[in-house]
Amino acid sequence: MMKSRTARTTSGLIAGVIAASGMGVVATAGPAHAASTCTGSYAWKFSSSFFTWLPARGDTTICNLASGNSGSAVARLQNTLVLCYGQHIVVDGNFGRNTKLALEAAQRVEKIEDDGLYGFDTRRSLKWPKRNIKGETWTGTCIRAW
Repeated sequence: MMKSRTARTTSGLIAGVIAASGMGVVATAGPAHAASTCTGSYAWKFSSSFFTWLPARGDTTICNLASGNSGSAVARLQNTLVLCYGQHIVVDGNFGRNTKLALEAAQRVEKIEDDGLYGFDTRRSLKWPKRNIKGETWTGTCIRAW
């Protein structure tokens, strides 16, 4: 069971986060700092009953993904592209040509630059699978996490 105001990465690390208005908010560096590659996941809790997984690096969701990246952060993005955007790609944790094309399609749906790169603008524009805290099951709906 997840606890309020707690970030959890797929590597099992737990990091504290700042809470505002009862919502989990991640403290991050300003735009002057270059974002690094997403390496894990962050459980973004938006109510007492629901959350979504976001690609992250440590306790920040300001990170990037692109062709050639691999790991659990890529798998979270792929899962979102399948569940929320109806893309027919394999969720294998490898950011290859099909993932890039699927991300470009989702970016077009959200009316943002369709460059096939995952970064801050794409993260805040995409819809993410809404999950129940108990059992982490998908609700069948998608939400924005920003």
